[in-house]
This record gives sequence, structure tokens and C-alpha cells, in this order.
Amino acid sequence: MKMRRGTSLLPLLIVAPVLSIVTVAGGGRAPLVAGALPGQVVVRSGDPAPVTPRFDGRFESLAASGDVVAFIDGEQSALFLHDGTGTRSLLHVGDTTTGGGTIAALTAVAAGGDGTIVCLASLADRRQAILRLRPGDAIPEQVVVAGQTLEVGGEDVTVAFLHAPAVDGSGGVVASITFLDLPGAVVRFPRGGAPQVLMSSDDPIGPGLFLAPVAGPAVSPAGRVAFAATLRTGENVLVGVSRQAPWPHSWRASRLRSTTRGRRPFSRSRGALSACA
Repeated sequence: MKMRRGTSLLPLLIVAPVLSIVTVAGGGRAPLVAGALPGQVVVRSGDPAPVTPRFDGRFESLAASGDVVAFIDGEQSALFLHDGTGTRSLLHVGDTTTGGGTIAALTAVAAGGDGTIVCLASLADRRQAILRLRPGDAIPEQVVVAGQTLEVGGEDVTVAFLHAPAVDGSGGVVASITFLDLPGAVVRFPRGGAPQVLMSSDDPIGPGLFLAPVAGPAVSPAGRVAFAATLRTGENVLVGVSRQAPWPHSWRASRLRSTTRGRRPFSRSRGALSACA
């Protein structure tokens, strides 16, 4: 074959092997290379992951009790527990609750001295819910959820917003709640018992009247509850409620005025207080 001057042989060198490959394959599937293994699915999305959890260094919420640390990752996707045996997942997005809700996000966690873990979650239907896990529980108990009706002061009121919860030494959940038809209340949810209203709108606090809580409460193992609140006068106060008799009788409230000037001492956030024994 006669070639023109300046014509390159490179295209012919490339095309020849390609034609050879097509001829061998016969226009169908390429043959397996000798020694290669057929492909197989090793893991799918949603499969259990029996591996050591690893995190990107960001945490949404953290709680500790004794030798146990509970925490939520920065993506709000799972609740983990770390103890002497290692770290494991307790809850994650997609899990269901005893009330039939599906977890969409986890935002705050608290730990009790008896091993109870409590968390604030968002459900798939966009409602807030407080969940409780006792040692050995496979499904979280749906303690209270937005839209639920509670009896406060002899009247039924509808839950509108839940602050980050706390848990006492016997597994009782203490929650600051605002309602659609009542400014607010602080309510305790004991294990296996009816809700107990610790304080609700228009209860007296010293010379003033309680209006509503402005942050999540704190509770000590001995049962002392502390929370930030607003009075009818517009004052911001810290309230301490101590138990003088078995729940829910004989409550004594003490008020601590804020001496902060030039800025608001409390903000309406999802933050919470801490309490000592």
C-alpha cells in the first residue's frame, strides 16, 4: 500500500487492536479476564453496619451519668451510647416509636442515674416528640408529642412546643412545654404513671405569677428541678422546685432574680440548665 508523504501510521496502529477486540467479543459482552471474580453486592443502603462507629468530630448533644456517655452526632442522625464495653447505636433515623411515629432527626439527649436515656426528636410528620429508653428497651417509648392533649389545671390543653428534656434518678422525664391554649408548664412524666404538673401558668412565684418556661429544665438525682421562666410582669427568673413529700405534693418554689444588665439573661433557645444533687 502506497502512503502519502506526511501521513501518520498512528491511527492504523490504534484501529487494528480495536477491530481485533470487537472480532473476539463477537459484538456481545466482553469476556471475563482470566482470574477475575464475578461482581456481587456486599452491602446495601439500610443494611445493619456491624462496624466501629466513626464520627467527623461534631456532636449535636451530649449527656453523662456514672460511667455512661450518651451523644447525638452532628448530623442528628443517630443516638449513641458509650460505656465500658465500647460504643453502640441506640436509635437512628428511620426507627419507630411505641406511638407509631418514625424518627426523622434527634436533637437533644439526657441521661438518668438508673440507666434511662431520654431524647428530643423530630418525627417524619414534623412533630416534636420526647422519647424514653430504659435499659433493655428495643423500641423507644413516646412520652409526649406535639399535638397531644394533656390535662393542666383541670382543663385539656394541646402541646405546641417541647424544650430539651431532663430525666431524674428514677427514670421520670421532666419537660418544659408550651401549649396552643396555655402559655406553658413544667411537667413530670413518671415511669408507668400519669403526668404530674409541677408548675403551670399563673402559679405564684414569690410576689409574681409564673407565665411560661423559656428553656429546658434540669433535675438532680434527688429530684430537685430547676428551670428558667418568664413571669407575668415580664421578668426573667430562675426557679428551683424542691420536693418535700412524694410526687406531686408539697412543692416549694424559690426565685432568683437576674442581676444581668444591658442584655437579656435568658434566650428562647433549645438550651437547657444543669442541676446539682
